[in-house]
Amino acid sequence: MITFRWVLLALMLGLAAGRAAATAQIPDQISFDGQTAALYAQPIQPLLSARPDLKKKVDRYIKGGCSASWSGLRASWEIRDDQLYLVRLEANPCADPKDVPLRKLGAARGADRLLADWYSGQLRVPQGAEIEYVHMGFESQYERDLILTVEKGRIVGREVRENPLLQRPPPEPQYPPEPAPES
Repeated sequence: MITFRWVLLALMLGLAAGRAAATAQIPDQISFDGQTAALYAQPIQPLLSARPDLKKKVDRYIKGGCSASWSGLRASWEIRDDQLYLVRLEANPCADPKDVPLRKLGAARGADRLLADWYSGQLRVPQGAEIEYVHMGFESQYERDLILTVEKGRIVGREVRENPLLQRPPPEPQYPPEPAPES
């Protein structure tokens, strides 16, 4: 009986931990072409992963945390002359946000932005109406996504992808089979 209680307790704790991590995230922001939009990517993470010294400096600003910001950070980005720049890094976006000075990441003193030359990959910028909310990470679905392809901080491609959820034909109605004609 004691073993059963321990197994039950372990299962309940495991399920609770799974739910705690399943939270939609506060997105970064990106400005380009005269607009500001949500960015469903975190281009700061490769830099912090590759440079433990910088991560340690940034981590000093993060106090506590919340399930809506696993990293404890929210960044603002700008595309200017087809280059991706970090223009603001904020710690604790859920409560009592604090700016992390860009010089902590290598920007020159007084610089208002930092070229994201560490980043190569794709950035997802959701567009249009939200068609499916997913309470996990950046998984919510929108009418379309702007996909920006970045190589060492330079924008090398832009593609608008229509959401395939909108292109599905409606399901066929399911009726009980008609009885076979009697012969």
